Amino acid sequence: MAAGQASATIHHITYSGTVTYADDKTGEFGSSAALLGMPFKAFVTFDDAKAGATHSGNAWSDIYSGTGSATPVTATVVINGVSRTIGSTYGHDWRFDNNLMPGCTINCSIAGFDQDATDEYTLDGLYTRNIFDAGGSSSDGSVSGLDHTALNFTNPPVHLGAAVALFQRNEKTQAVLHEALLTADIDTVTASVPEPGTWALMLGGFGFTGSALRRRRATRVAFA
Repeated sequence: MAAGQASATIHHITYSGTVTYADDKTGEFGSSAALLGMPFKAFVTFDDAKAGATHSGNAWSDIYSGTGSATPVTATVVINGVSRTIGSTYGHDWRFDNNLMPGCTINCSIAGFDQDATDEYTLDGLYTRNIFDAGGSSSDGSVSGLDHTALNFTNPPVHLGAAVALFQRNEKTQAVLHEALLTADIDTVTASVPEPGTWALMLGGFGFTGSALRRRRATRVAFA
């Protein structure tokens, strides 16, 4: 089995695109017709060395996955000003490269990736299953290898898309409370700026450095 080497890095990835299909039965993001053509954004956090996450696969495919607190992928989807965060129960990062498949004779140049985040649980008699999925494939080598530490795809590959599905049902009455399915074409993938907490630490460091420099200048004046 081939597997990417962990680099203990938390990647912040933004998928940007346009909604291409909307079946929003309960108006989670708005009316289905109005959602078509709207901007789609998904902010994904991927921890390539998540404690408890595991690898599975074969010579040409590697899945890095985990459940609960070990899930390596979470996503916040924003459509029509509404945001939903998904990934409390399961997540995976899947890389495949058909060129590595032993004896491959068809579509051997195709390689790609998939990132998935899922909520699935029953609480207070309500069954919830929310899914985010994004992935890409390429036949020109722009997506290659099984290394989970690298965002190893061009911007964009030959095909890059995303989907979000929201569902909740009352298990006693079987009434569906929330239901929506949307897909999007992704045209841009970027690495995001550090999280606010990281900025705070950085700014704190800058402030400490500035204070030290001011104290140094003051000391020089006092003893000049």
